Amino acid sequence: MIVGCGSSKLSKILYDLGHRRITNVDIDEGIIEDMKRKYEEEAPEMSWVTCDITKAKESLEEDESFDLILDKGTLDALLCADGVTDGYMEILRLLRVGGVFSVISFRPAELIAQFLRVPELPVEVEIKTLETGSSTRKASMFLLRKISALPWVDRDEVRSYQNDVIKVS
Repeated sequence: MIVGCGSSKLSKILYDLGHRRITNVDIDEGIIEDMKRKYEEEAPEMSWVTCDITKAKESLEEDESFDLILDKGTLDALLCADGVTDGYMEILRLLRVGGVFSVISFRPAELIAQFLRVPELPVEVEIKTLETGSSTRKASMFLLRKISALPWVDRDEVRSYQNDVIKVS
């Protein structure tokens, strides 16, 4: 699944590399309809879903239905808005045990790593530095692996932890 797919060519590139069952989600219904039309003949096995990731249960009901979830900016955007914890918890709900949530972020690596490593959640996070071609703009890739089924967790406690992480930065 690609979260916040927008009009990016990433899913088509992955499709052409042989990854056929790709679910593309974005909050913008117009973008989803445009992309669906654009690729319906070239990439018929890709699916396109209008979805607010903070309320994904409304559009993507099945728990643990994805082995890989890619994010190339949605988490960065959600950090500036209400609902970032809900979006994160929905992603973890959708991710299979053993699955990977890959996040590319331009935010400070320590901030994102701490944000993802909520003590009560069964995740492991690995950080990779990405070359951006800029000496001033740094990017990181975070590979979060879900190591067991999600326990019942009070979202308000997770939200409080994550809000404290964001405030410190």
